[in-house]
Amino acid sequence: MEQPFDMSNLGAMLQQLGAMMQRTVPEGGIDWEGVRQAARATIAQQPDPSVVGAERDRVRAASELAQLWLDGATGLAAPSLQSAAWSRSEWLEGTFEAWKGFLQPIALSMERGVTETIAAQDLPQEAQAMLGPMLAIAGRLASVMAAQQVGQALGTLARDSWSTSDVGLPLAGSGVTALVTANTANFAEQNGLDLRDLETYLALREAATQRLFHAAPWLAARIRDSIAEYANGVHIDSGRLQELIGELDLQDPAALQSALAVGGLELPMTAGQSSAIARVELLITLIEGWVDHVVEAAHGGRIGSAGVIREALRRRRATGGPAERTFAQLLSLELRPRKLREASEYWAAMDADARDAAWRHPDFLPSSLDEIS
Repeated sequence: MEQPFDMSNLGAMLQQLGAMMQRTVPEGGIDWEGVRQAARATIAQQPDPSVVGAERDRVRAASELAQLWLDGATGLAAPSLQSAAWSRSEWLEGTFEAWKGFLQPIALSMERGVTETIAAQDLPQEAQAMLGPMLAIAGRLASVMAAQQVGQALGTLARDSWSTSDVGLPLAGSGVTALVTANTANFAEQNGLDLRDLETYLALREAATQRLFHAAPWLAARIRDSIAEYANGVHIDSGRLQELIGELDLQDPAALQSALAVGGLELPMTAGQSSAIARVELLITLIEGWVDHVVEAAHGGRIGSAGVIREALRRRRATGGPAERTFAQLLSLELRPRKLREASEYWAAMDADARDAAWRHPDFLPSSLDEIS
């Protein structure tokens, strides 16, 4: 039996939507404050305990030990680093500016795609004049939905990420390494891992990632440029958009958000987009493989449970951890566990000097994933 229309659901939805749409959108069209609020709302769905002094001391000790061990495993110099122990909300704030740089092109394309699709409908001139104000609202709505989508992705990452480099990028910027203590404790408990061993292992990964990006200043820019190239090719399936609008159920406040979810309206990728995504996947795979190998060389068996930790991290990769879900949701990018293993083996087959020197210029790296098999 069909349920009667619940006006309270509609009222709540409109009230929330109205509050979001009244905010001033900064130049560039993306409501990053809306992104932050959506991320915080997602984080708030679970407890977010504050970090205590003992946790900070433990993370600092792990970071200092990681730097000492890395000195014997790689010739890449260590930048001046400050270690931190963060809550989930602190992870969001500490990585937010980096995410803006990487995700701004995607969010802009999401907004532009919906707006241009609506504006391009074949309507009489009189109808276009009447719909002018509505098209402006549609553009604002697209920005709001983009903010919600990106914010929820970041909030989910904050609830699951162990550090600032889970996705292969130093998201806290140069000079900062951080562990999210609530998340590392949860992962250790769920997998039967020694917490101190896990934190030392993750601190090694953090510090190794920082050394790599410090030694290869071109690397972050190349990833950002490839993401922007992918985003600039995003197009919207106007037929599917019309179908989704017709299917909306106003009794479900989440219906509009689900209808405009990333990927739900996009046309198949162009050749240029596929090439850009392939570059991103190749670089992140090579980064992850290099970090994995260097960390193994650095601890040299001094972390008793390192093998168990390494396999636990790989299992999460294989089953789709937060990094994999975020890349799939926002970039249609698949990080393949088998390729990550092959990348680690690729670097292990080199001597240390050749392994590190390969990052001096992108032309020294493999040009496709097939070359690391």
